[in-house]
Amino acid sequence: MLSVEEDSFKNNKLRKLTIKEGPLSDICDTEYARKDSLTGNAILKGKRYTKQQQKELRQFLVDWIISDSLPIHIIQSKAFQRFIYELDPAFMMPCEETVRKIIYETYNYSFPQLKDMLSV
Repeated sequence: MLSVEEDSFKNNKLRKLTIKEGPLSDICDTEYARKDSLTGNAILKGKRYTKQQQKELRQFLVDWIISDSLPIHIIQSKAFQRFIYELDPAFMMPCEETVRKIIYETYNYSFPQLKDMLSV
């Protein structure tokens, strides 16, 4: 199921798509694409990154948030979302819950390794 809402900042409009089924529907149900963009329309028609590519890009985003000690809610900023969209329209911004999950998984993966390194 798909529902559409519109947000706007200045002269550009964003179309907010709510996906009720799909790979991230259990974690997050929002994706963004600009309404008046050819690339945005291509994204809406299914031309996106592979799951692996999207996962790697989300990890880069989380790495940036962690390394610069940024608040997770920065990804909800309309200005930040617009900036990311202008850089790469195919990137689907994760929600805060997804970012928290990635941070938690990264911590659970890294902590035992760090502990082993320090015990040697």
